[in-house]
This record gives sequence, C-alpha cells and structure tokens, in this order.
Amino acid sequence: MNPTLHHGRRLDRCRNTERIYGNSSYTWYTDAAITSTGGIAAICAHNPIQQRTITASVRTSSSLEAEEAAIALAIISGQQDARMNIVSDSQNACRQWARGRIGKTAHRLAIGYKSNNPIKIIWAPGHETLEGNQQAHAWARASLPRADTPQAEFPVPVMPIYSEILSYYKATHPHPKLQDRIKQHSAQFKRTPSFTSPVYTNCTQPNTRSCAPIATK
Repeated sequence: MNPTLHHGRRLDRCRNTERIYGNSSYTWYTDAAITSTGGIAAICAHNPIQQRTITASVRTSSSLEAEEAAIALAIISGQQDARMNIVSDSQNACRQWARGRIGKTAHRLAIGYKSNNPIKIIWAPGHETLEGNQQAHAWARASLPRADTPQAEFPVPVMPIYSEILSYYKATHPHPKLQDRIKQHSAQFKRTPSFTSPVYTNCTQPNTRSCAPIATK
C-alpha cells in the first residue's frame, strides 16, 4: 500500500492489527534503522505487554536484511513454549520469511532456535497509528550511534516488485471514467452500420446534414 494513495487502507489495517493483536502478551513488534553511512544497522524487538525491549546491532547495509534480522531477534527473544505474533512494517521481510529465503544475517540469529509452537508474522503499515510499531521504531533509532545522523522520518517506499510498480502507475494514471467510455463506445457502435460496406461509401455520409461534426446519435 502506497502511503499517499492508500492512506485510508493503511489506517484501517493498523486499527485491525491493534484490535486483534494489541492486547496479547505474545505479540512482538520489530523494526530496524541503518546508519547514514551504511554498514551497521540497529534492530529492535519490542513487547509492550511484557514491557520487554531487546536491541542489537548487525553488520549490513541492506534495509531488507536488517528487517529480517529484527524478526529473527523477536523469534529468539520469545518463549519457546508459547506461540508468537510478530508484527513488522516491512512487506518484503514478511514475504522472505514466508518463502523461507531469508538472508545470512537473520539465518545466523535464528539457526539455533527450535520450537513446535506456531509463529505468525504479520505485516502492518509503518509510521501510522500503530503504537507498538512506533515504539519499536523509536528504540531502533535510539540504538544508532549518537554521532550518526538518523534516517529520514518518512523514507520513500521502494517498489522492487513488478506488480507493485504496475499498481502504482494504475493508481496515479487512471483510465477515463467508465461512463465516458460507455458513451464513446456506444457512439462508435451506432456509426458502425454506416461503414459496413466500403464499396458504397458514396451512398452514406458520416456527417450530419445540418452541421459538419460526425453524428453520434
């Protein structure tokens, strides 16, 4: 969901996420922040109900790897004998975990974890009204080196997937209104019988008798 084009949908998803998972002690919120020079990322796993916050630093310049590592940090920080709900604001990180194609950084963190309980990874829009996500974001930014300049508060979303790029251009370049297209097509259909036989073009005239424009009715 684009922050500008789908603001209402993002707010509604945040409200539903808060309603379903907000009061659960098994819900963790994750986020990551990268230094302005790159190379080091601060990751955070935050549980507001248990009042637990775990932060760490990893060597990576990729925001995707950092978000994946933040999810791995939440997994190993939770209880092994209980289920977990992990809320992340990175769609790509959620997809990579669902596909089982996480990066080396997240794999090194989660390689020794073993549990038979279900772990649910949920995507929620970032920088909206979801309080747990905002707290995790603040902790991740606070864990950066103090001499470093923090990242922009609202970074430009990256759309590496073709379907997302196509959806963005469809939303920003809409087609003409349906009613106008129906009227245009009906006018073309009404003129069609006049051009069915090109041999007798001298017997039919597409223009009206009283004026020059082509007849549409």
